[in-house]
Amino acid sequence: MIGMDYSGPFPITSQGNKYVLAITDYFTKWVIAIPTEKQNAQTTAEVL
Repeated sequence: MIGMDYSGPFPITSQGNKYVLAITDYFTKWVIAIPTEKQNAQTTAEVL
C-alpha cells in the first residue's frame, strides 16, 4: 500500500520545478520525494 501527496507551490527552482510529490510505502516506511513542474494526474502517472 502506498500513499501520495503533493506539497507546494514552492519558489521555482533552476530546473523549473515548484511542487514536490511525496510517495510513501506504508509497509516498508520508504519515502521518496520527487520535484515536479506541475501538480496534475498526467505528472503523477509519468512519475509512477
